Amino acid sequence: MTDQAGQFILENLRMPVAEPVHTFAEKLRSQHTNVCAVFTYGSALRDSDFTETLIDYYLIVDRAKDLHPSWLLQALGKAIPPNVFYSEMALDGKILRSKYSLITRQSFAKLMVASNPYLWARFAQPTRLLWTKDIATEIEMVAAISSAICTAKAHGHYLSVENSWVALFQNTYRTELRPEAANRAQDIVLANQSYYDRLDSLFSQIVPQPSSWMAKRVLGKLWSLARLGKNAFTFAGGADYAAWKIARHSGVKIEVTDWQRRHPFLAGATDAMLSPPCVPAPTAAETMRSSVTSPPVSVATTWPRDMTMTLSHRPSSSRASDELTMTGVPERETSRRMR
Repeated sequence: MTDQAGQFILENLRMPVAEPVHTFAEKLRSQHTNVCAVFTYGSALRDSDFTETLIDYYLIVDRAKDLHPSWLLQALGKAIPPNVFYSEMALDGKILRSKYSLITRQSFAKLMVASNPYLWARFAQPTRLLWTKDIATEIEMVAAISSAICTAKAHGHYLSVENSWVALFQNTYRTELRPEAANRAQDIVLANQSYYDRLDSLFSQIVPQPSSWMAKRVLGKLWSLARLGKNAFTFAGGADYAAWKIARHSGVKIEVTDWQRRHPFLAGATDAMLSPPCVPAPTAAETMRSSVTSPPVSVATTWPRDMTMTLSHRPSSSRASDELTMTGVPERETSRRMR
């Protein structure tokens, strides 16, 4: 990494974000021990109404034992990083929501040059470094982001010389379980075209990295399944988040019961078994005949342990929810915050 490239990365990492993003980050940092750096990316840099989105954070910790009080989740977080958490915060009478990941600084650096693009593809995109505990950590984080950009640029340049970033993101999306729109990669690049143009100039000497993207897709999906399997048994607040996300995307409002909050995995399985089959939407002619011959019908479904929900609409498809895990033990380490 040249001095010029390092300065560009540092300037971008230090660019300001909205105050609610900082406030939420401080809350999350105070809940975990030995946090050494806090990143944000994605919606935190794009959206202005944070009540209608999920703010993404990465918290970098010193050691595996800082990932969680449970030794099992410490081991799983080290073997299948990161550990993903869900949190809510009330601010000025509104509810903000976040999905945040905990990862050790060793795993963070290692995954920036790994075959799996899960981490380096994210951190090659515009990112903000909200806080570090000292200057040495800041330098370490800049080096990690530089590694992510170099890895991404090398893989993208192998896929396409003229449109390396679009080709790269198109292929990295295919390594994950969550589907993305066909034009998603191009939209991301166009939204930050000057950023990627500058990276092309600063990292023009990067040599293309030959790679089997078929193998990456297979291994990436297996990795995602492993992370989902780990997180399915360990998240807290997931039922409320899922209900909010369903309401946001489909308009269907679900009342979450205490039983569902205590047993989200079992509740999800029960939902799948007891839900009525998905019926195709009626045609216009069928709708007209129905409105003439019969009154509107509301279907009530009874769930175990007083779980009830009235189904007025059932979408034929929905986007998979994000990974979640349980929150950690409150403890704070005083350090410095960067603006």
